[in-house]
This record gives sequence, structure tokens and C-alpha cells, in this order.
Amino acid sequence: MPKHPHWYFQIREHAGRREGLREDHGLPSERLLQAVWLHQRLLRDRLQTSDGRSIEVVHPGFPRPEGGPDFEKALIRIEGGPVRQGDVEVDVHASGWHSHGHDRNPRFTGVILHVVWDLPDPSQPGKSPGNREAPLTLAVHDCLDAPLEELMLWLDRGEHVVWPEHLRGACCSPLSRLSPGELESVLEEAGLARLEAKVLHFQARARVVGWEQALWEGLFRGLGYKHNTWPMLWLAERRDRWWEPQARCETLQARLLGLAGLLPEETRSLPPETARFLRRLWDIWWRDRAALEDCALPRTAWHLHGVRPANHPERRLALAACWSADPAWIRRLEQWITRDLPPRALVPGLLQLMQPKQPGFWSRCWTLRSTGRAPAEGWIGAARATELAVNVVLPWLGARARAAGHEPLWNRVLERYLAWPPAADNAAFRLARQRLLAGRALRGTCARAAVQQGLIQILRDFCDHANARCDGCPFPAALESRTGTPARST
Repeated sequence: MPKHPHWYFQIREHAGRREGLREDHGLPSERLLQAVWLHQRLLRDRLQTSDGRSIEVVHPGFPRPEGGPDFEKALIRIEGGPVRQGDVEVDVHASGWHSHGHDRNPRFTGVILHVVWDLPDPSQPGKSPGNREAPLTLAVHDCLDAPLEELMLWLDRGEHVVWPEHLRGACCSPLSRLSPGELESVLEEAGLARLEAKVLHFQARARVVGWEQALWEGLFRGLGYKHNTWPMLWLAERRDRWWEPQARCETLQARLLGLAGLLPEETRSLPPETARFLRRLWDIWWRDRAALEDCALPRTAWHLHGVRPANHPERRLALAACWSADPAWIRRLEQWITRDLPPRALVPGLLQLMQPKQPGFWSRCWTLRSTGRAPAEGWIGAARATELAVNVVLPWLGARARAAGHEPLWNRVLERYLAWPPAADNAAFRLARQRLLAGRALRGTCARAAVQQGLIQILRDFCDHANARCDGCPFPAALESRTGTPARST
């Protein structure tokens, strides 16, 4: 690409090179290759696998940013054969399939195509195969639709953030024709369907274990975040073993952390305050360990890599112990729903209930191994309080109101659910907005947690049961009947 004489263009070009290139020999970054694949910035009639077979990309699949293969639900056709659906992994080097451990990771069993920059030199010995044979490989270095430097500038300008039209759902077009009020109504109804499903879950679970135990299981799952819900639920289901009336908070913390396999055994390298606190926990756990060890989890049950200190299972279990040690905690939760609160006070009111006092260790330290100081903001933030409200607290209270036939209380639950401020953005919401709303943000009265929940529910009810081209999905036709305009043909 020729140099541009203007200063701004030169600065932009320089920034694009930093963003799009790796440090090793000027190769493109993996992020650039992922964007190239998502937007199909390729000469698509020239694509061939490493063994010389022609490949047609019917759909590149959807980004999966939370671990595992880079794209899911891709549709490809090899040598004019039937369309195959599966995952796609993108690496700079073909050797990444083995060196990154994909051949040993069960999450990569559904990969049908490995997209790489270039194939290895056949004269150079490669790494021996691992536990699983590598999938078909597609090298893209000689089939880009633009020079590499131009693609780096495209990446730097952020144009890759907006999904191309062919990746949007077939319902995106009819949704865009709805008036703001109609769109809000559709998404709100879907959000109410999501609330109803959670209410029914709590009702069913309460019939088996009782109302309080059903709540504790929901809270523990919510505190587990996306990676640690199952070990948290395991501990909650065994609450009758580790909890007892009048038990001190520190006693319950020791039992939960011991059962979780998260109590460090080595204290010599820890700060003095941490070592003293840890010895107190071990004094308790050694006394109770024999009676509880049949419920214990190995440390390997937890996903700890990359977890922020504020979200660490150690800290979340310590918080759950504080709630469990307070005999009036559930009663205060029941009283909270009866209070008259304006929408702006919903999150602060629940947050206050979920913030037990933090004397001692946990007010100053993030985890049992951290050396950094915990901030003064407390145990839990507004974003997690909102997640717990819409997924656990309000559905549980609604289930109790429904079971008791208490219509005013049920109406109060609905009122709070529909008025709750929006949750923090996450991968699920971003995917829903891209698929259904062409990336548009929810604004005005649509910026509510119930509407966000509606977007997720549409994904679960329809998108999860159709392929990437939306073949056979009834939702676009249902929307068409509202707008009177044909949906996009699939």
C-alpha cells in the first residue's frame, strides 16, 4: 500500500500495523485472522483444504469468545458434498492444533475445520499427533480479498466489530421494522417467558427440597458465575452437612473452603495477616474434616484460570458463609420485596442486603493467596446483584407468591422485574444483539434487564434449535405476521 502524504493517515496506518501484526516475522495476528474468517474477507471461490479439496463456506459460524473453538455452528461443504455443521478453530500456525492442546481438549471434538495462515513446510518434521487427529485444514495466506496491510487498517478502524448482514438472523429484518414500542413489547414478552421458566424451576425444586434450600441452591449457582456453577451447586446441595444453626461465619467459611479444596496448605510464602487467618481456618477444618470429607471436592473441580480476584470462588464462598450465618437473612429478603422502592433504589436496596459487614481479613484481602488490597466497595457489585436479582431472587419470590396464591406479592415481583435496570453487557447479550438487532444497543425504555432477558430467551427458544441460516425457524414468520412484510429468505 503506498504511503499517504497526510499526517493522520500515516498515524492510522502505523496503528493498524501494530494491531494486526504479530511480532514474529510480520505474520498476521490471530485476532486479524479471526476477523477475516468472520467477515469472509477471502476469495471464496479459491478456497482449498490442505489436501487439495475445494471448500465452500455456507456460513462461517458464530464467535465464541468464552473458551473452546473460536466459532460454532459453522456450515461448510467439501467437494460439492452435503453441508456439514461444526466448529471452526483459527490459529496462525497449523502446528497450533497440537501445541495449543486442542487435540487433547474435549471441547474441540466438534471442530470440522482448522483455519490457519500458512501450512508448514512439508520438508520440516512436525510434532507427532496427540490424542485426536487434526481436522481439515484451510490456509488463507494466498486467498485474501485485499492486501494484508489494507486488512490491518480495516481491523484497526473497527469495521470488523459490526457483523456482516449474512450473519444476522432471519428475524433481524422484521425486528428492525417494528416500531420502538412494538420491539419493546416483543422483547418484554420474551423476558416474561424467561421469568416464568425460572419460577417453574424454583417451584419444582421447592417441592423436593423446600423453599429455603431451593433459594440457597440458586444463590450458590449465581455466585459461581459462568465457569463454577456446578461445584458451587454441589456444595449448596450438601448444605445440611456443613450448616448448623448458630454456627459462626468463620466456622462456615472454614467448612466451605475446606470442602471446596481451596484452603492453601502452605502458609510460609503468604503475608503474615493471611497466614494467621489461614491457620484459624485450618484449626476449624481439621476438627470437622473427617466428618465431611465424603462431600469434599478436589481443587481441580474449579475453573480458576483467568478469574478476577473479585469473582474468585474463595471470596464467593466466604460471602455465602456470611449469608448462611445470619439467621435473619432470608427474612430480610422477604421484607425487601414488600417495601415501596422507586426503580432507581432497586439495585442499591438489594445490594445493601447482600453486603454483610466485612470486619477482618476479607475487608482487606481479595483471596487466600492474594497480596493485593481489596477495595472498600464490599463483597459484591451492582452488576452481580442485578444478575442474582433477575435470575434467582425475583424468580424465587415470584414462585413463593404463586404457590401461596398471593396476587399482590406476585404483582410486586412483576413490577420489580420489569423495572429493573439493565445488567452489565456480556458475551450472551452481545451475541443476541448482533443476531437479532444488527448490533444496536438497547436504549430508552428498552434499556432494562427484562428486555435483555428477552433477547437471551429468543436465542434459547429459537436460535439454539436452528442452524446458522435459520432454516426452519418459525420466529421470522411470526414476526412477519406482526409487520406485514416478508422476512428475509433463507
